Amino acid sequence: MKAVFIVLMDSEQVSAVMERMLEIGVKGATVLNSRGMTGFLQDPPPFFSRIRHFTGSGVTDNQTIFTVVSERGVKMVFDIVDEVTGGLSENGAGIAFAVPVTDFRG
Repeated sequence: MKAVFIVLMDSEQVSAVMERMLEIGVKGATVLNSRGMTGFLQDPPPFFSRIRHFTGSGVTDNQTIFTVVSERGVKMVFDIVDEVTGGLSENGAGIAFAVPVTDFRG
């Protein structure tokens, strides 16, 4: 089993990803409102405010989806994310990653 985390900026994409995950048999997922580093450092001392210049993103609020799926499910979920978002290679588009789950209940 793997825990999959998907951070997206666009709430419409979040809804579309969740609907598609349901279609492939993902039984549950959680969505949290979250804020990335750029948003967190929005009103910092001048030195840290330069980070926004390098990240290129003025978007500060996003949503994080997380779920636990099989090894096969990870690829399926990542494929859905790519289809819905057009890929996460653009700066500020989001991020998706999976980590091993050593124990699982529920």
